[in-house]
Amino acid sequence: MNKKLFKIVAFCLFAICTTTVNYAQVSYVPAQELARMNDPSLLEISGVANSYNTPGAFWVHNDSGDTPRIFLVDKSGNTLMIANIASATASDWEDIASFQLNGKSYILIADIGDNGENRTNCKLYIIEEPNYDPNGTNPTSFPILRKINFTYETGPQNCESISVDVATGKIMFVSKKTFNGARKTRYVHELPLSVSSETVTLVAKKIQEFDYIIDAATAMDISNDGKRAIVLTVKDGAFEFTRNDGVTWADAFATAPRRVAIPAGSGNEAICYDTNGVDLYSMKEGKSAPLYFYKGTFTPPGISVSPSSANLSVGATKQLAALVTPSNDLYNWTTSDGTIATVDAAGIVAGISLGTATITAITQDGSKSASSIITVAIPKNEILQAEDAVLVGAIVNTNQTGYNGTGFADFTNALNDSIEWTFVAPTSGNYDLSFRYALPTGDRPLQLKINGVIVINYLNFPKTLTWTNWQNLITTQMLNAGSNKITLTTIGSNGGNFDELVISDYATLGLNKLDSNSKKKTVNVYPNPYNQGILSLDITGFETMNDVKIKVTNLLGQIIHQENLSDKSHQELNLSGKLNESVYFISVESGETKLVKKLIIK
Repeated sequence: MNKKLFKIVAFCLFAICTTTVNYAQVSYVPAQELARMNDPSLLEISGVANSYNTPGAFWVHNDSGDTPRIFLVDKSGNTLMIANIASATASDWEDIASFQLNGKSYILIADIGDNGENRTNCKLYIIEEPNYDPNGTNPTSFPILRKINFTYETGPQNCESISVDVATGKIMFVSKKTFNGARKTRYVHELPLSVSSETVTLVAKKIQEFDYIIDAATAMDISNDGKRAIVLTVKDGAFEFTRNDGVTWADAFATAPRRVAIPAGSGNEAICYDTNGVDLYSMKEGKSAPLYFYKGTFTPPGISVSPSSANLSVGATKQLAALVTPSNDLYNWTTSDGTIATVDAAGIVAGISLGTATITAITQDGSKSASSIITVAIPKNEILQAEDAVLVGAIVNTNQTGYNGTGFADFTNALNDSIEWTFVAPTSGNYDLSFRYALPTGDRPLQLKINGVIVINYLNFPKTLTWTNWQNLITTQMLNAGSNKITLTTIGSNGGNFDELVISDYATLGLNKLDSNSKKKTVNVYPNPYNQGILSLDITGFETMNDVKIKVTNLLGQIIHQENLSDKSHQELNLSGKLNESVYFISVESGETKLVKKLIIK
């Protein structure tokens, strides 16, 4: 049970709260060998990139020892054309990337190989992607559009992996081998991307390092939507990093990747995404190098919300959970009516006012959604512990047994001592205030104030015979909507021990539905207060007595006993041993009509 003061939690009233934008992972089928290269000039393939100008074809190149040229090959392993790069050198070409910018396609070639880690000048060449004419004569030489001479700010790097991300305007590098002693650490560097026709000298900035990959990294690529980066190793697999909206590549490379299986054996040297940004292709080095295809599929997004419905009181909160497939897909939380219930980005719903609101989680593309129906209602009761109240003169004590909570308030025999509870009422109206107390030696009156106004100047609390015999005294009072101060003040030299204040909505008692015969319906319960033995009910006014049900509930609304009416006007209940000292409710129900009586147990 809630044993703290009822507080309204302040929440933003915006109708929509959005989680971090996350993008779905792609599922890859096992690699399928499409072909082997037929060209004997392809001795040691070191890089592969998809062609935007020739769909279904790839640009590849040899490792060190070849002239500065790239080969356009198809999925059958045939060479379609050879493009010589004019004025370029080929010290150690290690990777290649293709990209589109402002409607044009480009090729970037990386002369960056440095096994000895002693190069003082690495080179990148950017050319406009050659167009292949299957029915005509194709050029054989192509000019450099942009040449980048560069070094790394961390010193020479043994690096074979390069990629281009148009979305962030960066050229990315991942180093190949071990740094920092035995630790398998890869450095990630970046350069700015430009296709301006010039020669520049730059310094590649280190943005991250990671140790998720043990094997040597030999190639990489970034999907053309800028959301996934794949890093290939010699034989241990490929590793895919995901960059979500609002996340930098530095952060993305700091998050553990997922492993994509590659064909067994060593010599894996080249990898690229398809121009569709989903499928993958990889190649091995050596003569008759195989071309592998990895079909990629997005898992269709689906979403569910739990619980599917919930009841809240005003000021209370409820955690909703969204289960999304794939698990890192984007979803937004929305509320149909922020004046009734709000929801934040974490799925925490807050009850604001009485009514019903629909809380919905929506997938990134808006195609899938799931909802929870939230009903904000008046709570049946609220339990406020005396030890949590504001005490003036009274102290918290634990020297008697039978109290609830962590203690009770003990008046110290002084005039004008007080206990003040704060209760937030969802609506204005009459509420039952049930004070649980113990008082063995004579009646002791207290003054009752509501919001500083005396409503009962002399509220008598009868003796309970012993300090451990806790009893309840109930009074019905008008409370305002919102915060209310309920104060008991000593008007004599002393007062009893007070355990808790239980507040229930008086409006929920009595007739639930009024009709023309409502005044004729009556229920009389006796003896009341009740201890043990037979409890009698006299019932009148119900037209059909055989469908009348009798229920006994506690202050928490839990059903302790129920049975059907067996006599037309009189029913006897034996509740011996079932009820503790407290307040219970006897309800007599038929259809939509319900009569409720309080039952005090001594």
